[in-house]
Amino acid sequence: MLTIIYTSGTTGNPKGVMLSHRNLVSNVLASAKVIPIGPTDVFLSFLPLCHSFERMAGYYTAMSLGATIAYAESIETVRDNLLEIRPTIVTTVPRSSSGSTAAS
Repeated sequence: MLTIIYTSGTTGNPKGVMLSHRNLVSNVLASAKVIPIGPTDVFLSFLPLCHSFERMAGYYTAMSLGATIAYAESIETVRDNLLEIRPTIVTTVPRSSSGSTAAS
C-alpha cells in the first residue's frame, strides 16, 4: 500500500481507504489523458489532504505531472488566495452549507 486515507465518517462509520502504487499511477495517467497538466500549472488547494479526492487529484496528480501546489491559508481566504496566486487549476468537490438539508 502506498497510503491509507481515512474517511470522516459523515455518511457512516469512518473507514480507511487504501491506495496502492498501481492505483495512484493509474489515476495519474488517466487524468493526464483528459486534463493537460504540466510544469507551468499552479494548483490552489484548499481541501484537507486527508480528503481522498484532494490527496489524489490535488496532491499526487499535481506532483507527478510537475505542477506547483499552493495551499490556501484557510477556507475563508480562498477568494484572496485566488487573486494572489492566480492558479491555472483548482480542484474541489461539492460542498453544502452547514445545516442544509437535501431536497425531497
